[in-house]
Amino acid sequence: MNKSSPFMSFIKLVILVVIGAGIWYGFKNMNGEGNAKIKMMIPGGLSTGNFNCWVTLEFKNYPQGIDLKDVKMVFSSIALVKETTTFDWKFIAENAAVPKQTGVGRVRAENTSPDKDPPLNYPIDINFPLDPKPIIESGESPWLKAELMWGGKRQDESSASVRFLYNAK
Repeated sequence: MNKSSPFMSFIKLVILVVIGAGIWYGFKNMNGEGNAKIKMMIPGGLSTGNFNCWVTLEFKNYPQGIDLKDVKMVFSSIALVKETTTFDWKFIAENAAVPKQTGVGRVRAENTSPDKDPPLNYPIDINFPLDPKPIIESGESPWLKAELMWGGKRQDESSASVRFLYNAK
């Protein structure tokens, strides 16, 4: 009988995992994902009456064969009056900010414009105003989901619980 050693079994397993990861990565990128990222998402402001979500976006490389200004940020949640709210490139570009060079805060992102393609490797912060429901039932789980779409394909998504915003009232 020919038995393989535990070491050889481990090597075979590692090779299969690497191959599987490569296939997954390839399919993910063929579907359009990976050209842009949501680097950070921070919902807040409900206690002040201005529910919003700060999102940091970074565009990594231009997808082929699309209108590069076809960028959309889509928010969905049972906590929103309209359960899906969409913002286009015009809104994103007009409201893009970057951290100040010195001190605290943000300033207008000079490298963005509704007339220009999204800037590559230049993280931008956008404050998205959202229209919340005034009350969420206690049995509901209010998560806010953000999806970054580019050329009609999902590039990235992020989610955050907004339950704490309702508990604060």
